[in-house]
Amino acid sequence: MSNSGCNGGYSGCGSGCSSGSGYSSGSACSSNYNTIDSIVSSYSSSSMNTMETGTSSYTRDAPMPVIDMSSNAEILNYRKEEVSSAGKGYNMPYNNIYKISKGPMQDDFSASSFLKTERPKAQFIGSVEQIKDYIHQAFVATTGKGLPEDISIEVVSQDELKQRHDIFNASRGESRWSPGIQGFSINRRGFGQSLIFVNENDLDILMMVIGHEIGHVVNFQLSNRLDEEAKAFAFEMAWVKAIYEKDIAGLKNSIDPDPKPAKNGLHDVAFGFVKKLMLLGRDAFDVFNDLMKRKISVEVPQYGMY
Repeated sequence: MSNSGCNGGYSGCGSGCSSGSGYSSGSACSSNYNTIDSIVSSYSSSSMNTMETGTSSYTRDAPMPVIDMSSNAEILNYRKEEVSSAGKGYNMPYNNIYKISKGPMQDDFSASSFLKTERPKAQFIGSVEQIKDYIHQAFVATTGKGLPEDISIEVVSQDELKQRHDIFNASRGESRWSPGIQGFSINRRGFGQSLIFVNENDLDILMMVIGHEIGHVVNFQLSNRLDEEAKAFAFEMAWVKAIYEKDIAGLKNSIDPDPKPAKNGLHDVAFGFVKKLMLLGRDAFDVFNDLMKRKISVEVPQYGMY
Protein backbone atom coordinates (compact mmCIF):
# COMPACT_ATOMS: atom_id res chain seq x y z
CA MET A 1 0.00 0.00 0.00
CA SER A 2 1.33 3.41 -0.78
CA ASN A 3 0.35 7.02 -0.69
CA SER A 4 2.43 8.39 -3.52
CA GLY A 5 0.81 10.87 -5.85
CA CYS A 6 -2.29 11.23 -3.67
CA ASN A 7 -3.58 14.30 -1.94
CA GLY A 8 -4.65 13.27 1.52
CA GLY A 9 -5.78 9.88 0.32
CA TYR A 10 -4.99 6.25 1.10
CA SER A 11 -4.81 3.32 -1.30
CA GLY A 12 -2.19 1.57 -3.33
CA CYS A 13 -2.36 4.73 -5.35
CA GLY A 14 -0.84 6.32 -8.36
CA SER A 15 -1.67 9.77 -9.62
CA GLY A 16 -5.03 10.10 -7.94
CA CYS A 17 -6.51 12.93 -5.94
CA SER A 18 -8.85 13.32 -3.03
CA SER A 19 -10.66 16.11 -1.26
CA GLY A 20 -10.88 14.45 2.13
CA SER A 21 -8.62 12.93 4.72
CA GLY A 22 -8.51 9.59 3.00
CA TYR A 23 -6.79 6.87 1.09
CA SER A 24 -7.25 7.59 -2.55
CA SER A 25 -5.92 6.94 -6.00
CA GLY A 26 -6.68 6.60 -9.68
CA SER A 27 -9.39 8.86 -11.04
CA ALA A 28 -11.23 9.21 -7.78
CA CYS A 29 -11.17 13.01 -7.67
CA SER A 30 -13.93 14.84 -5.88
CA SER A 31 -14.34 17.13 -8.88
CA ASN A 32 -15.59 14.14 -10.86
CA TYR A 33 -18.31 13.13 -8.40
CA ASN A 34 -21.09 14.87 -10.32
CA THR A 35 -20.19 13.10 -13.56
CA ILE A 36 -20.14 9.57 -12.21
CA ASP A 37 -23.15 7.34 -12.77
CA SER A 38 -23.23 4.83 -9.94
CA ILE A 39 -25.53 2.59 -8.00
CA VAL A 40 -25.61 3.35 -4.31
CA SER A 41 -26.71 0.47 -2.06
CA SER A 42 -26.11 0.51 1.66
CA TYR A 43 -25.21 -0.54 5.09
CA SER A 44 -27.94 2.07 4.39
CA SER A 45 -28.60 1.23 0.80
CA SER A 46 -29.80 3.44 -1.97
CA SER A 47 -29.64 3.36 -5.73
CA MET A 48 -29.37 5.47 -8.84
CA ASN A 49 -31.32 5.20 -12.07
CA THR A 50 -28.23 4.89 -14.23
CA MET A 51 -25.01 3.30 -13.29
CA GLU A 52 -21.54 2.08 -13.98
CA THR A 53 -21.11 0.11 -10.83
CA GLY A 54 -22.51 -0.76 -7.45
CA THR A 55 -22.12 0.97 -4.14
CA SER A 56 -22.75 -0.05 -0.58
CA SER A 57 -23.05 1.84 2.63
CA TYR A 58 -23.44 1.60 6.38
CA THR A 59 -26.78 2.94 7.63
CA ARG A 60 -29.67 2.18 9.89
CA ASP A 61 -32.78 3.23 8.06
CA ALA A 62 -32.31 3.86 4.36
CA PRO A 63 -33.92 1.54 1.80
CA MET A 64 -31.90 -0.72 -0.45
CA PRO A 65 -32.34 -1.49 -4.15
CA VAL A 66 -32.89 -4.83 -5.77
CA ILE A 67 -30.01 -5.28 -8.19
CA ASP A 68 -30.13 -7.73 -11.08
CA MET A 69 -26.88 -8.62 -12.80
CA SER A 70 -26.22 -10.29 -16.13
CA SER A 71 -22.63 -11.43 -16.39
CA ASN A 72 -20.27 -13.60 -18.35
CA ALA A 73 -17.32 -12.30 -16.35
CA GLU A 74 -14.64 -14.67 -15.18
CA ILE A 75 -14.93 -14.55 -11.40
CA LEU A 76 -11.56 -14.67 -9.78
CA ASN A 77 -11.21 -17.07 -6.87
CA TYR A 78 -9.28 -15.25 -4.19
CA ARG A 79 -6.66 -17.46 -2.66
CA LYS A 80 -4.34 -16.62 0.17
CA GLU A 81 -0.79 -16.38 -1.08
CA GLU A 82 2.54 -15.83 0.60
CA VAL A 83 2.86 -12.43 2.21
CA SER A 84 5.75 -11.81 -0.20
CA SER A 85 3.12 -11.23 -2.88
CA ALA A 86 1.62 -8.33 -0.92
CA GLY A 87 1.39 -5.14 -2.87
CA LYS A 88 0.73 -6.78 -6.24
CA GLY A 89 -3.00 -6.28 -5.86
CA TYR A 90 -5.62 -8.37 -7.67
CA ASN A 91 -6.09 -8.90 -11.36
CA MET A 92 -9.84 -9.08 -11.75
CA PRO A 93 -11.53 -9.18 -15.16
CA TYR A 94 -14.88 -7.44 -15.41
CA ASN A 95 -17.66 -7.79 -17.91
CA ASN A 96 -20.76 -7.24 -15.83
CA ILE A 97 -23.89 -5.33 -16.79
CA TYR A 98 -25.98 -4.11 -13.89
CA LYS A 99 -29.66 -3.26 -14.04
CA ILE A 100 -31.63 -1.54 -11.29
CA SER A 101 -35.17 -2.47 -10.37
CA LYS A 102 -37.13 -0.58 -7.76
CA GLY A 103 -37.53 -2.45 -4.51
CA PRO A 104 -36.58 -0.46 -1.41
CA MET A 105 -35.73 -2.46 1.67
CA GLN A 106 -34.97 -1.41 5.23
CA ASP A 107 -31.29 -1.95 6.08
CA ASP A 108 -30.31 -1.66 9.76
CA PHE A 109 -26.82 -2.46 10.92
CA SER A 110 -24.49 -1.37 13.69
CA ALA A 111 -20.74 -1.91 13.60
CA SER A 112 -20.93 -2.22 17.38
CA SER A 113 -22.46 -5.68 16.83
CA PHE A 114 -18.90 -6.93 16.40
CA LEU A 115 -17.66 -5.26 19.57
CA LYS A 116 -18.14 -5.98 23.26
CA THR A 117 -20.50 -3.67 25.11
CA GLU A 118 -17.92 -3.31 27.86
CA ARG A 119 -14.62 -2.58 26.16
CA PRO A 120 -11.65 -0.23 26.50
CA LYS A 121 -12.18 3.30 25.26
CA ALA A 122 -10.71 3.58 21.75
CA GLN A 123 -8.87 6.51 20.23
CA PHE A 124 -10.94 8.87 18.10
CA ILE A 125 -9.84 8.80 14.46
CA GLY A 126 -10.37 11.80 12.20
CA SER A 127 -8.01 10.92 9.34
CA VAL A 128 -7.21 7.72 7.48
CA GLU A 129 -3.53 8.59 7.87
CA GLN A 130 -3.89 7.64 11.53
CA ILE A 131 -4.95 4.09 10.70
CA LYS A 132 -3.56 3.25 7.26
CA ASP A 133 -0.98 0.91 8.79
CA TYR A 134 -3.73 -0.93 10.69
CA ILE A 135 -5.78 -1.28 7.49
CA HIS A 136 -2.74 -2.64 5.68
CA GLN A 137 -1.97 -5.11 8.48
CA ALA A 138 -5.57 -6.31 8.67
CA PHE A 139 -5.91 -6.73 4.90
CA VAL A 140 -2.66 -8.68 4.58
CA ALA A 141 -3.57 -10.82 7.60
CA THR A 142 -6.99 -11.52 6.06
CA THR A 143 -5.99 -12.21 2.44
CA GLY A 144 -2.22 -12.65 2.33
CA LYS A 145 -2.08 -9.78 -0.18
CA GLY A 146 -1.80 -6.01 -0.16
CA LEU A 147 -4.80 -3.76 -0.61
CA PRO A 148 -5.62 -3.49 -4.35
CA GLU A 149 -4.56 -0.22 -5.93
CA ASP A 150 -8.06 0.42 -7.23
CA ILE A 151 -9.63 0.79 -3.78
CA SER A 152 -9.68 4.24 -2.17
CA ILE A 153 -10.58 4.86 1.49
CA GLU A 154 -11.44 8.21 3.03
CA VAL A 155 -12.26 9.10 6.65
CA VAL A 156 -14.41 12.23 6.67
CA SER A 157 -16.67 14.24 8.95
CA GLN A 158 -20.39 13.48 8.99
CA ASP A 159 -21.07 16.65 6.99
CA GLU A 160 -18.55 15.58 4.34
CA LEU A 161 -19.99 12.06 4.33
CA LYS A 162 -23.46 13.47 3.73
CA GLN A 163 -22.17 15.69 0.90
CA ARG A 164 -20.56 12.75 -0.87
CA HIS A 165 -23.62 10.58 -0.31
CA ASP A 166 -25.90 13.29 -1.73
CA ILE A 167 -23.66 13.76 -4.77
CA PHE A 168 -23.77 10.07 -5.63
CA ASN A 169 -27.56 10.14 -5.29
CA ALA A 170 -27.95 13.37 -7.28
CA SER A 171 -29.05 11.74 -10.54
CA ARG A 172 -32.15 10.39 -8.80
CA GLY A 173 -33.28 13.87 -7.83
CA GLU A 174 -33.59 12.86 -4.20
CA SER A 175 -31.44 12.04 -1.21
CA ARG A 176 -31.79 9.03 1.02
CA TRP A 177 -29.37 10.26 3.63
CA SER A 178 -29.83 9.14 7.23
CA PRO A 179 -27.83 10.33 10.26
CA GLY A 180 -27.26 6.64 11.05
CA ILE A 181 -25.01 6.16 8.02
CA GLN A 182 -21.44 5.47 9.14
CA GLY A 183 -19.98 4.84 5.71
CA PHE A 184 -20.73 3.80 2.15
CA SER A 185 -18.82 2.37 -0.77
CA ILE A 186 -18.97 2.59 -4.54
CA ASN A 187 -17.96 -0.55 -6.39
CA ARG A 188 -16.34 0.27 -9.74
CA ARG A 189 -14.55 -3.05 -10.10
CA GLY A 190 -13.28 -3.25 -13.67
CA PHE A 191 -14.25 0.36 -14.48
CA GLY A 192 -11.94 2.35 -12.24
CA GLN A 193 -11.39 3.37 -8.65
CA SER A 194 -13.71 1.85 -6.05
CA LEU A 195 -14.44 4.34 -3.29
CA ILE A 196 -15.03 3.87 0.43
CA PHE A 197 -16.13 6.80 2.58
CA VAL A 198 -16.42 6.35 6.35
CA ASN A 199 -17.46 8.71 9.09
CA GLU A 200 -14.75 9.71 11.57
CA ASN A 201 -15.24 7.66 14.72
CA ASP A 202 -13.53 5.67 17.44
CA LEU A 203 -10.85 3.30 16.16
CA ASP A 204 -12.68 0.07 17.02
CA ILE A 205 -15.93 1.06 15.30
CA LEU A 206 -14.09 2.51 12.32
CA MET A 207 -12.14 -0.70 11.69
CA MET A 208 -15.37 -2.72 11.71
CA VAL A 209 -17.02 -0.37 9.21
CA ILE A 210 -13.99 -0.39 6.92
CA GLY A 211 -13.79 -4.20 6.97
CA HIS A 212 -17.41 -4.53 5.87
CA GLU A 213 -17.09 -1.93 3.13
CA ILE A 214 -13.92 -3.55 1.77
CA GLY A 215 -15.92 -6.79 1.64
CA HIS A 216 -18.35 -5.07 -0.72
CA VAL A 217 -15.77 -3.63 -3.15
CA VAL A 218 -12.89 -6.10 -3.13
CA ASN A 219 -14.60 -8.09 -5.87
CA PHE A 220 -17.58 -7.78 -8.19
CA GLN A 221 -20.98 -6.91 -6.75
CA LEU A 222 -23.36 -9.87 -6.68
CA SER A 223 -26.82 -9.62 -8.22
CA ASN A 224 -28.63 -11.05 -5.20
CA ARG A 225 -28.77 -8.50 -2.39
CA LEU A 226 -28.65 -11.16 0.34
CA ASP A 227 -25.66 -12.84 -1.29
CA GLU A 228 -23.97 -9.43 -1.59
CA GLU A 229 -24.47 -8.74 2.10
CA ALA A 230 -23.33 -12.26 2.98
CA LYS A 231 -20.21 -11.67 0.87
CA ALA A 232 -19.43 -8.51 2.83
CA PHE A 233 -20.11 -10.25 6.14
CA ALA A 234 -17.95 -13.24 5.23
CA PHE A 235 -15.06 -10.94 4.42
CA GLU A 236 -15.71 -8.91 7.56
CA MET A 237 -15.70 -12.05 9.72
CA ALA A 238 -12.34 -13.05 8.24
CA TRP A 239 -11.16 -9.46 8.80
CA VAL A 240 -12.33 -9.45 12.43
CA LYS A 241 -10.72 -12.84 13.05
CA ALA A 242 -7.41 -11.54 11.69
CA ILE A 243 -7.60 -8.44 13.89
CA TYR A 244 -8.42 -10.61 16.91
CA GLU A 245 -5.69 -13.19 16.32
CA LYS A 246 -2.99 -10.63 15.51
CA ASP A 247 -4.28 -8.09 18.06
CA ILE A 248 -4.07 -5.47 15.33
CA ALA A 249 -4.44 -1.93 16.70
CA GLY A 250 -4.72 -3.50 20.16
CA LEU A 251 -8.37 -4.38 19.51
CA LYS A 252 -8.38 -8.04 20.58
CA ASN A 253 -10.05 -7.34 23.92
CA SER A 254 -12.70 -5.17 22.26
CA ILE A 255 -13.99 -7.74 19.77
CA ASP A 256 -17.12 -9.77 20.52
CA PRO A 257 -16.47 -13.40 19.50
CA ASP A 258 -20.22 -13.96 19.04
CA PRO A 259 -21.61 -10.95 17.12
CA LYS A 260 -25.36 -10.65 16.55
CA PRO A 261 -26.51 -8.06 13.98
CA ALA A 262 -29.96 -6.57 14.49
CA LYS A 263 -32.89 -8.56 13.11
CA ASN A 264 -33.97 -6.41 10.20
CA GLY A 265 -34.61 -8.93 7.43
CA LEU A 266 -31.35 -8.32 5.60
CA HIS A 267 -28.22 -8.26 7.70
CA ASP A 268 -29.34 -10.86 10.23
CA VAL A 269 -30.35 -13.30 7.46
CA ALA A 270 -27.14 -12.76 5.48
CA PHE A 271 -24.97 -12.89 8.57
CA GLY A 272 -26.84 -15.91 9.94
CA PHE A 273 -26.08 -17.78 6.72
CA VAL A 274 -22.35 -17.06 7.06
CA LYS A 275 -22.32 -17.87 10.76
CA LYS A 276 -24.11 -21.19 10.21
CA LEU A 277 -21.48 -22.28 7.70
CA MET A 278 -18.73 -21.23 10.09
CA LEU A 279 -20.31 -23.28 12.88
CA LEU A 280 -20.18 -26.24 10.49
CA GLY A 281 -16.44 -25.75 10.18
CA ARG A 282 -16.21 -23.51 7.13
CA ASP A 283 -13.63 -20.72 7.03
CA ALA A 284 -15.14 -17.25 6.54
CA PHE A 285 -12.74 -16.47 3.70
CA ASP A 286 -13.74 -19.69 1.92
CA VAL A 287 -17.40 -18.70 2.30
CA PHE A 288 -16.52 -15.35 0.69
CA ASN A 289 -14.88 -17.17 -2.24
CA ASP A 290 -17.77 -19.58 -2.71
CA LEU A 291 -20.29 -16.74 -2.77
CA MET A 292 -18.21 -14.98 -5.43
CA LYS A 293 -18.07 -18.18 -7.51
CA ARG A 294 -21.84 -18.63 -6.99
CA LYS A 295 -21.25 -22.08 -5.54
CA ILE A 296 -23.50 -21.15 -2.61
CA SER A 297 -26.37 -18.74 -2.06
CA VAL A 298 -28.16 -17.40 1.00
CA GLU A 299 -31.13 -19.50 2.03
CA VAL A 300 -34.15 -17.40 2.99
CA PRO A 301 -36.11 -18.88 5.93
CA GLN A 302 -39.54 -20.27 5.01
CA TYR A 303 -41.19 -17.67 7.23
CA GLY A 304 -39.64 -14.96 5.07
CA MET A 305 -37.31 -12.11 5.89
CA TYR A 306 -39.60 -10.17 8.21
